[in-house]
Amino acid sequence: TPSSGLRSLLALYSGEFLAGFTVKHAPEFEVWMLEQREHCRALEVKLAEFVVERALEADATDTALDALNRLLALDVWNERAHRQKMLLLARRGEKLQALAQYQTARKTLADEFGVEPTPETTALYERIRDAKPFAGALPVFPTPFFPRLLLDALPNKLRSRSF
Repeated sequence: TPSSGLRSLLALYSGEFLAGFTVKHAPEFEVWMLEQREHCRALEVKLAEFVVERALEADATDTALDALNRLLALDVWNERAHRQKMLLLARRGEKLQALAQYQTARKTLADEFGVEPTPETTALYERIRDAKPFAGALPVFPTPFFPRLLLDALPNKLRSRSF
């Protein structure tokens, strides 16, 4: 399936380039290694963004959320990714999680940069907060079937001594 193919793309990146590897007294190597790490990390971010977009196009919500989580782990200040995750969660009927995602973004931006989220992010938060639940997000409970005649006869039956 397209969803599993997208997930396998992200699985190709499994950690920092040459993690734990050091060469003593080789500052040029250290500089090269740090440059390569940053390059690989940037590629992983681009790949996660690509997977999010393709998953959204394919309506593969779980894959999109997995990729957004990966993207936010790599780039915690990515406000666009926070908005995408908020929107996906809200569309799935997970309003509280969507609102919590905004608070996570807000705290991260305030702690790291001393700034508030952009007006676009705040507007999305307010839209989600003020939205009424829609039928698609409500749990489905089977309604027991009681024929109208039985319901009409119920009060008399309850008053009778045979009950």
